Amino acid sequence: MSSGTDGEIGVLVEGSRIFSPLTLDNGTNVGRYGSLDDLVLGGIVWDEARPQLVNKAFLMHEGHGTGQIIAFAEDPNYRAYAEATQLLFINAVLLGAGR
Repeated sequence: MSSGTDGEIGVLVEGSRIFSPLTLDNGTNVGRYGSLDDLVLGGIVWDEARPQLVNKAFLMHEGHGTGQIIAFAEDPNYRAYAEATQLLFINAVLLGAGR
């Protein structure tokens, strides 16, 4: 799902969804938010919200029966702002079926 990225990308957080990371027996955490020191690249994140986002899941993949679920904590295409997150979305659409 993260094919074509260098392993670290900035994502835009606009909502209030915070997901706990998946355990190994339930799926894969393809992307997660950074550490407390690297969490904010720009903008405002309230001090109370920072510890809640640290290392939480942003992009998850989970098998479900004969299918699969690919979930994003935020809209990867929000206002067509970040090409890197759009790449994650395209990877999920095109490469997800091959997993």
